[in-house]
Amino acid sequence: MAEDIQSGAIRLASFGDRDKREAAALIEKHGLSKNLRTLDAIQLAVVKRLGPQVLRHVYCADRPFVALIRAEGFSVIDPEESPEAEGKSKNK
Repeated sequence: MAEDIQSGAIRLASFGDRDKREAAALIEKHGLSKNLRTLDAIQLAVVKRLGPQVLRHVYCADRPFVALIRAEGFSVIDPEESPEAEGKSKNK
């Protein structure tokens, strides 16, 4: 992992007060209906701030969270999905 960070393959993103407020809003919006929890809400808030122009894909294997990330308009690579299943979910 350290090599990936040093090479630029993985970039770290910090989070601040703006992300905390967005995470709280996401919990209010999706907490009960989609079972969104605090740490996932923080991750999603940062993903939304960075946007698809920075993030080509989000890697996630938590199926309910994958569905929510996709609903927010992001491409998700789920290592537990077959490539055929991923292609079908993108075409929907």
